[in-house]
Amino acid sequence: MFYLYLIMPYIVLPFMYQFPATNPIITAMQMTMAEVVRGFPNYWAGLYYNIPVYYDTKELYMTIVVIIVAVYIIMNWKKRSFRFNISYIILGVLLIVMILEYSYSQDPYSALKSCKGVFLIIISGLYFSNLSEKILKIVAEGVAIFALINSIIGLLQLFMVWYAWFPYLEVPNQGSNGFIFGTIGHINQFANMLTMSLFVVVALFFLCKSKIKKSYYFIIIALTLFNIILTTCRSAWVAVLLTAILFIFFHWKHLLQTKQMKWVFLFILLIIIEIGVLKFMIHHMPTNPVLGNNAYKTSAEQVDSTHGRALLWKKNLIFIGEHPIAGVGTGGYWAEEQAFYQQTVAEINSTPDMTQAQANGLIKLASIKEHSHNEYLQQFVENGILGFVLLVVLVLGILVSYIKLNKKHSSLENSLFFFGMFSCCFIACFDFPWHMIHTLTWFAMLLGCYVAYLNKNSIFLSFKEKN
Repeated sequence: MFYLYLIMPYIVLPFMYQFPATNPIITAMQMTMAEVVRGFPNYWAGLYYNIPVYYDTKELYMTIVVIIVAVYIIMNWKKRSFRFNISYIILGVLLIVMILEYSYSQDPYSALKSCKGVFLIIISGLYFSNLSEKILKIVAEGVAIFALINSIIGLLQLFMVWYAWFPYLEVPNQGSNGFIFGTIGHINQFANMLTMSLFVVVALFFLCKSKIKKSYYFIIIALTLFNIILTTCRSAWVAVLLTAILFIFFHWKHLLQTKQMKWVFLFILLIIIEIGVLKFMIHHMPTNPVLGNNAYKTSAEQVDSTHGRALLWKKNLIFIGEHPIAGVGTGGYWAEEQAFYQQTVAEINSTPDMTQAQANGLIKLASIKEHSHNEYLQQFVENGILGFVLLVVLVLGILVSYIKLNKKHSSLENSLFFFGMFSCCFIACFDFPWHMIHTLTWFAMLLGCYVAYLNKNSIFLSFKEKN
């Protein structure tokens, strides 16, 4: 069943970007998907095309897969040894908290999705953490294949070949961020999934001794890095940098002993070369929409976007200050944003002596973004201090478990899934990967695979079900 997870990124309504579609059959498929997943028709008015085409299809697919996996676990519980890691206990408590706070959520639909997401992590993690090492390595190869295929598709989208192959596709206007996204559906989620996959491939590269396979992994790393750079997704950039530092911190002795540090410097040189190639392409291909988007996002607007992220976090702290104990309720972030915006508008209207600059500043602070762009802060806003502490303890516990794992058995093999999975914890500081089915599924899969190595070494086990 692990193959069902590995093909998740490719589940779309066959590469249909345009929405509503001009083909009546495709439109009917999209309408059906909207009604099945969202529960009501015509919901797409004013929403982006990639919601019904990419997000809802994958969400429905993964819902079915997780139900199948849950049934499999229940049916085989007495036939094999399933081992619970303490991570699942923390996640279980978090799920209980979220279900309890579902009762007063202002957005039941978002609350249900959030609860379903934690359930997905628990079930998927439990399944993958009990797989054999042979299968885990197949999973790692599947992640590498995903990185290769989607990086190639990213390049095809860069040069507009992808759109030429599918002439009915809608090509967004220059300056939007909808050109390069593989089979994922959004440029940032594409970058985030590539980041998690990148470090699985890096581990495979360092573990591999065959020159042919090493060359194969090196090509994947080169293509993946170039696509991540090309997306101009800063959350992915920061995650790549911090995860790379973490990797070197844990394994620098091993890298030096095995004389593999030269590859680290080669990868640094590779990044420098790829940035240079990108700048060259931007200069010599000024009409290319993807590169135009790249130039757009590296302009003065980039600074404003960063300032906007700081304002968003400031607003989150206001929400936390108003509801520090129980939060606003599971999935209630967007509703809280809308209420705050209305309050701000009312305040501006009731203050006639307010200057236009002050009014603009308040409106910018209150602007609705739908996500906090920081999973930890959003958890605090929605589920209060307990939800925040549980999430932070989970992430820190995972990091501590890796320290213990390396003390017990120091090996590069331990890094096969850890750094890919943990890069998502860095991404979560600047984006919302755990609220998107693509990155959530990838994270859950990698987390389960990593926990399998913890189980093998009896680290952080709570109990073991024996035959």
